[in-house]
Amino acid sequence: MKIRFVIGKKMKVVLMLTLSLLVNSILFTHVEAGVEDMMLRVELNKPDEEKLEPQIYTVGAFSVASGKVGHFDIINFQSELEGDIWGLDFGLGYVLSGKSPLVVYLGFGFMTGYNSDQSEFIPGFYPEVGLLYALKQGVGFTATAKRYYNVYEEETDAIMLGLALKY
Repeated sequence: MKIRFVIGKKMKVVLMLTLSLLVNSILFTHVEAGVEDMMLRVELNKPDEEKLEPQIYTVGAFSVASGKVGHFDIINFQSELEGDIWGLDFGLGYVLSGKSPLVVYLGFGFMTGYNSDQSEFIPGFYPEVGLLYALKQGVGFTATAKRYYNVYEEETDAIMLGLALKY
């Protein structure tokens, strides 16, 4: 029984990653004809253990084009107190300063997920401020600050650090 649960969880992750790449290619290739940068992004936060904040991981696509940013991610919240959440995260924003190689942006996003420990669906939203530092070798570094609303009982603040790879 436990083995089937682990295999089922891995299959869900693979399906969600495949779905995210498919939806990303449809959204950004057809809507944004002049894509300047399209990247695969992996981010995580360093939670404050005293406040029992959740560990957050994201994997997805990130795009910068024509003064706008967009991202589509698979997100995972891991909290000892309130349960684990797997979900999808969509975000849009505007570039405040796009001087190469540093891009600073302001945006907002929506996420929907499922808390398997409490058996409930979670709709959430957040404002975000972020930056992308892109190197010429197709590698970049990201940092975002987000405040998630309606995910857990209290608002969740997260400073996410990540790696972005051009594809």
